[in-house]
Parts: sequence; C-alpha cells; structure tokens
Amino acid sequence: MAQKIAKEAWVHIQKITGLKIPLDFDHPLFHPAPALAQMLLERHRELWGNRPPHIILVAEEETLEEVPENKNLIRLLNYIPGVKASLAAPRHLESRGDTILLHGKEVTLIYLDMNNTDISRLERENRAGALVQAISLGIVVNPRGMEPVGVKSLMEVMDSPLGRDLTETTRKWTPWTRLFYPRATRGPMGEDIKDLVEWARSRQESLVLKPAQGHSGKGVFVGPLCDNWEGCVQKALQKGNYILQGLVPIPLWSEPFPWLEDGTVTLRVFQTDFRCLIGPQGLMGMVSRFGGIPTNVGSGGGNNALALVPPEMTVKEAVETINRAILEAPPALIQEMKEEMEAEALKMGHTYLLGPIKSTLRPRLLHPNPLEYLHIYAQNLWRDCVQLEALWREGKLDHVVKLTPREKELALLQPWSGSAGIVASDGLMGFGAQELVEWKE
Repeated sequence: MAQKIAKEAWVHIQKITGLKIPLDFDHPLFHPAPALAQMLLERHRELWGNRPPHIILVAEEETLEEVPENKNLIRLLNYIPGVKASLAAPRHLESRGDTILLHGKEVTLIYLDMNNTDISRLERENRAGALVQAISLGIVVNPRGMEPVGVKSLMEVMDSPLGRDLTETTRKWTPWTRLFYPRATRGPMGEDIKDLVEWARSRQESLVLKPAQGHSGKGVFVGPLCDNWEGCVQKALQKGNYILQGLVPIPLWSEPFPWLEDGTVTLRVFQTDFRCLIGPQGLMGMVSRFGGIPTNVGSGGGNNALALVPPEMTVKEAVETINRAILEAPPALIQEMKEEMEAEALKMGHTYLLGPIKSTLRPRLLHPNPLEYLHIYAQNLWRDCVQLEALWREGKLDHVVKLTPREKELALLQPWSGSAGIVASDGLMGFGAQELVEWKE
C-alpha cells in the first residue's frame, strides 16, 4: 500500500517540480506479499501434494477488521486459481479427529499472526484448543518452534563461544547485547565487567534497555533520551527479562525529509529503520519505517515507501536534488498532493486507529548495489537462526531465552528446523542520505 501511494505521489512531484529522476518503485523486493503467498503454497504442496489448498490466516479476533495487510494477503491468495483462503480468529477453528476445520471445511495450512504468549493466554480462556492441535499436527506457519529465535536476549550469544560457528555477517551486524541483571560479563570492547547493572548506570549515553520479548516500542528506554536513567534501570530490574544493548548511533539512521506542516514545507530529520523479510529461499522483501525513537507505528511512526535510484546516481545526490525541489515547490500544490495521498490511504485501508498511517513526501532511496549484500546477509541469517533453534532445543540457550513452561511446550510442539517461515531483521542503518546530517563518528 505504501509503495502504491508513493508511486502515485512521485508522478505528482515530477509534474510540480519538473524533476526527471526515474525512481524504481516496482522492484520485487519492495512487494513481498507474492513471495509470501508462494512460500505458503509450496509448504502446502510439501504437506498435501496436489490437494486443493485451504489456507487460513489466524490472528487475534479484535484485529480481524483492523489489520489491512492481513486482509490483503487473503485477497491475494484467493486470486490464485484453485486456492481458497480465509481470515479467522482461533475460536473459529474446530477439530474433528486429526482434521482442523473452519466452517466445516478442512484447513490445510495456517499462517499464524500471534506468538506463544498470546496462545497460552487464549488457552486459559479456552479459546485455543483447535489451534494448539493444528500446531501439533505441523500445519502452522510461522511454526511455534521458531519463536525462541526471536527473543531479543538471544543476541547475547553472538559474541560467546556458542556463537563462534555463526556467520560473520550475523555476528558483525548484531549490536552488543546482554540479559540485564546483576552479573559479571564482558563489555562491547571485550572488557571485563564485574557488575553489569553498576556498569550500565554510568554509561547512559551509549545504552538502551528493552524487553527481551516485546513489540511496538513498548517499555524501551533509550539512554540519551531518558531524563531519569536510574529510574529506567530500576523499572527494567523490577519487570525482569530485559536486555541491555549498545546504542546504534542515532545519526546513522537519521534522514532529512521534506515535511508539510501548517501549510509550510520544511526539512525535518526523522529516524528510520529497515526491515528485511527473510524466508527459506533468502531475502523475500523489505519495508521501511520512519518517526521518532522508536519508529514503531504504534508509537507514532509511519511507513516509508522504498525506491531505487538510477545506478549512475548516488543516494546522497538524489536526496539532495529531490529535497531541494520539493522545498522550492509551491506549498499549495504540495498540500494538494498530500491530501490526495491521505485520501488514497483511507480508501486502501492504509490506516492505524483513526487515520492514515504517516508517510513522507519522498520515498526512502536505495542504490541497487547494496541489494547484493543484503541477499548475502539474509541467507546467512536464515542459516544461523536454524542453528540457534537447534541449540535451543538441545537446552544450550536456556540461560538467555526465558520462556514460561507452557510457552516452551508450545514451541516444542512443532519444531521449526528451517521449514517455511519468516525471519524479520530490523536494521538501524543508513544508505547514504544520512551523510547530510552532521554528526561525529
């Protein structure tokens, strides 16, 4: 949705400014839904051969009408001849022997948009019986056995003896991480730390505290932005299962964007992040977000569309040219274009809560060259996740992966072992535009 809106907006920008830069919004990696659909169909064939597929996307009941990307995926699957797809809540599923049913029709595959914590809660409410049986039957994607790999405290393994066999790209590009409690450990430079908590107290400017299992930016304490770092440290210790991480330098993932506010276009610096979606065949797609810290849409952030610059042009050159042209354009025309973008977002359902998801006046720009390295990184990370999940099943990661007994049981009902699934790698990085922001390395 973000790509479609931004592509239409770029046509208007070119008319308004006279720019002739041929940006590419249509690279397959910018549209990952078809790759996801293909992965689900391939998994169905692995399980059932030529039997007609009935694929269900299972999500929390209150989100069924609120998450447009889920509805769009179901719509895409139903466009494919011979495929039936539906959106359902866990309580809608039924079981009959070893068969899972939705409205009386056998389900062949489930794509699950929730985690083991959600499932164990639904179990206590007697709403997850058939779903848990589906997991035990092995027809669920993402498989629950994969979830321990997503616990953020697992990143501690990267610079430990257990991580020596992991690939260099994964180890190099994972921030220094430690499960946060009073303990002796090694610091980011290999230095000895006698007490991690006391060490953290004196290094507020270079550290972040966040829940080991969390989402939407909830409970994250960014050292330089905390008025009461000691209070943040105490909250993390009281809640437990927090990690301490090295802060990725804020200017590294900052970009200047033209921004319309109160009828005036100004240049505004936003934080950005970059999510790679990785499957069994490697890199499936990528999406970008922007906002404050954190950038999560649930914390007030928005979506950036992505576009490739021509190979002969640098990202810095393109960003400078486009930013300047938008700043110099008549504000009334930019206002009109922005209103059209928001109207299109409402029409498409690209919304969060009561309004359109925020978007920038220009896309986030990439040069084609880094895509080669992102493919390598993605393939390596997938292999490393398979290895880490095997280590967890052997009990070698229990010191960093803290799950409740039931969450662990749910994960072991359907071990992953590299089968169909998605690994999402969120990167705080720059592609060249960040060079416009003054900062010291």
